[in-house]
Order: sequence, then structure tokens, then C-alpha cells
Amino acid sequence: MIELILPLLFPFRFIMKFLFVYQCFLLLCAIRSGSTFEEISLPKIHFLIQPIWVNKTYDESTNVSNYHMRFRGPSDTREELGLISLVEVEKGDQLSLFESNVQLPLHDYMLISLKSASTSDTFKMSIDGNAKSGSKVQFPGQFCEFDMMGDISEQETAYLALENGYCDSIPEEDLDIFVYFEVNFRKDNQSYLYKGKEEEDNFNFTKYVVTIDEIDVVWLYINNKNTQEDGIQWDTPFISTLVMKYSPIATEQDIITVYGWKKQVM
Repeated sequence: MIELILPLLFPFRFIMKFLFVYQCFLLLCAIRSGSTFEEISLPKIHFLIQPIWVNKTYDESTNVSNYHMRFRGPSDTREELGLISLVEVEKGDQLSLFESNVQLPLHDYMLISLKSASTSDTFKMSIDGNAKSGSKVQFPGQFCEFDMMGDISEQETAYLALENGYCDSIPEEDLDIFVYFEVNFRKDNQSYLYKGKEEEDNFNFTKYVVTIDEIDVVWLYINNKNTQEDGIQWDTPFISTLVMKYSPIATEQDIITVYGWKKQVM
């Protein structure tokens, strides 16, 4: 039965994506009535900082987890929080290989954040000092790509991200992949980070930004008129992914259960 149903899902999914993009187009047309829009030329987005493997060994005698990790990324990739030492072990023409060794006491945890200033790529991963050993070599979501579209006028700015494969959640593995825009708003020397929620950090975003998230498509709309009237500035958005694994029965592959990427839309 599954073999009969699966071929039918792909055209249905394509049709739903097309209908949503068409709805966004109609909405943009309605919004831009009376305004002159300029199209923003945006390249396809894919993430350049990638985890290759993570090995974890738990030492029962010391209650310490030993992590040995390898990553690939631009040559200027750095650990931006200053929590670990990242060593470049092989330099390439465009991408280099990096390794890191980390010791983590039992019940402790750490957030690792790798960043490339030259490409605006960021990869974040949470590691845990629980009493478990294992290895991870597959990271769902790492090959997610986005075709980007954008329009700008005096009244508004709109961005459209179309997921180009490998961004799907995997329900049978209790794995969710979330895709969203991040925008940093600034007012009176204060910064407010928007992550797709209407209200965050005691700042109400509803007057300034709207996000629509549907099948394989995320749309971001920023009201330039309202931000300018209220003295609010905003930075170029990032497209972000967050991967979370909820598993009642942990396996050796589940040593990493929370990680994600982001890259500036430019």
C-alpha cells in the first residue's frame, strides 16, 4: 500500500507548494498596490559549515565525556563563544577541515557555535555530558538548500525562501526540522531578535514583521513604513534551521540531538 501511495504524494506536494507561492504572489500584489517595487537579486543558500563526525566516549571512572569532533568549513571558521579549541587539520582551496577535543563532566552541557565571518555561516550544536558513548556521522538537515526571492519598496520589504530538498522532518525517527527567518531589530541602543514569533524579549513585532510558513516555503514581510515612523532599524535577515530529536529510546546516534544552521540572506 505504501508503494502505491508514495508516488502520489510528490505531485501533491509540488502542487501545494505552487499554490502557496501563488498565494504569496497575490498577497504581494495586493500589498504593493500603489508602490514601486525593486526586485532584490539573491543567491541560492546552502550551509558551508558542516559536521562530519562526532565521537563520544564516557569514562565511568571519572564521570567525564570525551568528545572528538571533525567539521568542514571556510578557512576563517572560528568557535565564536571561546569555549573550545578548534584546530585546522587540513587546508583546502575553498573549505578546510577542523577538529576539536572537548571534555565534559557528568550532567554538564555545552553549546558550540562555529562561525565564518566571510560567508556569514553559523553552525550551532549542543553537547551533553550524560553517561552515554556513541558516534554520529549523519546530520539530517545539513544538505538543506533555499531558492531565495526578494522585493523592496519604500513601504515594505519581502523575502521568500523556497526549500530545495532535504529540509523535511522525519516523524518516524522523532526528528523535527524547523525553518525560519531571523531578523535583528534595533531601537534606542537596544536589540530585539525576531525568530518567527510575534512577541519576544518584551518587544511586540506584530506592527513591523509577519512570517508565513507553509509547505516548503517561508515568507518574511517587513513593514518599512512602520519601522521608519517608530525609529526602528533592522539588519539583513538570516535564514535559519533548527534540528531537534525527541527519542524515548536513545541510540548511539543520539549523542547529538539539537543542532542547526543559519546564513545571512544577501
